[in-house]
Amino acid sequence: SKHYQFESYMSITGSNADVRFAIKPSDELTILLNLYNKIAAKSGMPGYAAAESPVDLDGLVDDLMHHQSRSLIVSGTNDVYIQALVNGINFLLANLGGTFNFERTLKTRLGCDQKFESLVEEMQKGTVGALLMYNVNPVYDHYDAEGFKAGLEKTGLTVAISEYNDETTKLAQYICPDHNFLESWNDSEAYTRMYTLAQPAIRPLFDTRQAGDSFLKWAGMDADYHAYTQKYWENYLFPAQDKYSTFGEFWNHTLQDGVYELEAEVKECPMYDFEFLESNSDKLKSGPHEGLELVLYQKIGIGTGRMANNPWLQELPDPISKAVWDNYVAISPKYARENGVTQEDVVRVNDAFELPVLYQPGQPYGTVSIA
Repeated sequence: SKHYQFESYMSITGSNADVRFAIKPSDELTILLNLYNKIAAKSGMPGYAAAESPVDLDGLVDDLMHHQSRSLIVSGTNDVYIQALVNGINFLLANLGGTFNFERTLKTRLGCDQKFESLVEEMQKGTVGALLMYNVNPVYDHYDAEGFKAGLEKTGLTVAISEYNDETTKLAQYICPDHNFLESWNDSEAYTRMYTLAQPAIRPLFDTRQAGDSFLKWAGMDADYHAYTQKYWENYLFPAQDKYSTFGEFWNHTLQDGVYELEAEVKECPMYDFEFLESNSDKLKSGPHEGLELVLYQKIGIGTGRMANNPWLQELPDPISKAVWDNYVAISPKYARENGVTQEDVVRVNDAFELPVLYQPGQPYGTVSIA
């Protein structure tokens, strides 16, 4: 395999790439449009108006055209038009049904921002009678935290089920301390028809109760969550296999294996909707941008900050910069020299906060990145 990486900060993946392009965030759309146009031209398809690419794409295009149905283009940008463009490139390269498999769906990160915004609006109107919050902390990580807090005050009953006494938990009327996942029984379907079990590694350390047990009690059901999970597997998953004759055998072997996988359902490869990009071509405006650009990313150790209370993770050196404990502004050494900024100088960002400077080779010129 050969890996090309286009990125606006120095990542672990980028540092391991065969070919790496350091780009500004505003250049991503321009590069994708040029990549689409070059591949479309070789495929006899029309392209879209685009500014000149800031990087040379000819080597990448040649590699992709020589590996049709055996290549993959992905983007981590949360923009529907960029993602549609990426899908279009994959379609032109015959990757759908090749490197793309449509038989199983990834079921993680399926939260919908629009539905949550609708909930906050209803809370603010006072039309929500009760709200159960299970291991979430929107007062910390929702962009409109103040709006959520205002809605919480107008909600009839608020219950927080959480491991931590965090920003959201403190505002709830009732707090139900939850087990840690290492103290709990659980199951999940991370991919379609691919099931897994979680079992406790230790006894509960504190006076907590697993959320599943709380839900069962509130529903008036006289059962513990372990037995409830077993009963579900016995009724719905055990009959779908013929390898084990008794449920006890099936359950014990599944616990040992960790994963229980049913045969995937064969699905047709979808056709790409060219009409979507055609009708939204005005959204595909690209061109150079002036000024310094800010890149935000998540730290490997503490993620969104949810694990910031763990000193072991705070002491974990960043895989790229090797820095520990504190946050910083990563700047390319060339940009820093030209603007009179030295290592560990404290700079103010967007009049919002102050952070020390860290020289980061590989940081694109004209950008800064902050975890």
